Amino acid sequence: MKRGLLLFFSLALIIWARVWNHEQIFVDGQVYFVDADCYSRMTRVVEVLEKPGTVLRHHDFENWPVGTMPHATAPLDYLIASLAWVGGNIDLAGAVTPILLALASGFILWKWVAPFRLLTQIAVLLLFAVSPILVHGTVLGRPDHQALLIFLVIAAFATEWKLQTAPTRIASILHGVAWGLALWVSLFEPAILFGASVFLGIAAQGRAWFNRTRGLAAAAMSVVLVSALVIEHWHLGSIPRGALFDRWAQSIGELVRPGWFSPVYLQWFGLVFLALPVALLWQTFRTKNRAAIPWLGLLVLTFTLSAGAVRWGYFLAVAVLFTLPLLLEKWRQTWVAVLFFLGFWPVAVEWDTRLWPSQAESERLAEQREDYRQLREISVEIGKTGGGVIAPWWLSPPVAYWSGANCVAGSSHQSLPGNEEVANFYLSRFPEKAREIARGRKVDWVIAYEPARVLATASSLVDIPAANDAFGATIYNNARHAPAFLRLEKETSFFRLYRVVDP
Repeated sequence: MKRGLLLFFSLALIIWARVWNHEQIFVDGQVYFVDADCYSRMTRVVEVLEKPGTVLRHHDFENWPVGTMPHATAPLDYLIASLAWVGGNIDLAGAVTPILLALASGFILWKWVAPFRLLTQIAVLLLFAVSPILVHGTVLGRPDHQALLIFLVIAAFATEWKLQTAPTRIASILHGVAWGLALWVSLFEPAILFGASVFLGIAAQGRAWFNRTRGLAAAAMSVVLVSALVIEHWHLGSIPRGALFDRWAQSIGELVRPGWFSPVYLQWFGLVFLALPVALLWQTFRTKNRAAIPWLGLLVLTFTLSAGAVRWGYFLAVAVLFTLPLLLEKWRQTWVAVLFFLGFWPVAVEWDTRLWPSQAESERLAEQREDYRQLREISVEIGKTGGGVIAPWWLSPPVAYWSGANCVAGSSHQSLPGNEEVANFYLSRFPEKAREIARGRKVDWVIAYEPARVLATASSLVDIPAANDAFGATIYNNARHAPAFLRLEKETSFFRLYRVVDP
């Protein structure tokens, strides 16, 4: 009975925490997604629904007309497409997919924590439900591959724990399938986590790590990876580098560097985060508990990587979940549990700022909603004829999704050549230069947006100062006197839409 109630309340809390942003997602009967990458994913889903069986290995909708060779893979495309086919609404399917993955993750954790005492079970499930970084990765309206990776890595770690304590054939197969699918979804974070897991497991168990269950897991993982290779025709993309990438990365939230001593870790996990490494080190070296070695190593690894990029925070959170019982089960005194829950206050403070934002933040969110409502209106106009589009890079993915047109810019690093040209287009002081860029990129439409943001972002990307008479400001502020090669087609309070009449 207690276990059933715990599952019910855990799943309810998971849902509640992940729909906190519903006012930004559901606006005037329409669905809007959290960020630009989500719209790129949904554009892939549209193509999958239109041509079932399609595996997208090239994007025409970004870096037009050259396109890109994306790192995105098929599993999440087909998961969202399946939900859309069942429910009949592609936007709603994309919006709820991360929540469904979070619920599945919560169920796995509920099964995994069953052998522990009730307070440990509550602590693990509570942390998963409300940790801001995990909520961000699986929040309503964020159909990104990170949500799927969180689910798969949790499944892989839960079965790894099973293989270390009471191995079974089923756990071995599920372990291999989980890692195989995680590597299919992304060959970056899962590859590092898998390699570290194997290395640390061998370091802790020695020859005992190699057994029949490991062989079965390896076979299951190999089957999945061979299938992925056959289906995806994997290619090794270039490693992003250079000054252009570095400047672009500074504007990407997931690439922000928190550093070693950032208060963000306390906001994500509470004060328990300070106690975990100390407790694990004590268990490893004082009590000779070799079983703690893999989890201590994963905690240190993911913390080190998350200090360099926020995107690793999701996996740091997963490592915290799986190390937490090593603290709470070792010290079973009630005061330890009390301190854990009292130490949750930084997390509570973070939720307070989200649920009850300041007036300035509320006004910003309201303006953002209106921004995207008008952008959707503009995109529908473009969709009547299609073609190539110049728009600010962070607005290009939603334009491509809503219009079905192809954009010169995009939100992926593969789109950086297009982003650079779009930035030069808006920063140009000479209409002829802007016209040459439009001609070279086979553009049919140009979107002008608030110069203050467009020019500042473009300037930071290409490291060119923005002049008062920059082209992006001219075509926004003087729409009726635009250069001859642009014809004003639609105007809203935030946007100007031009047709290119002399490409």
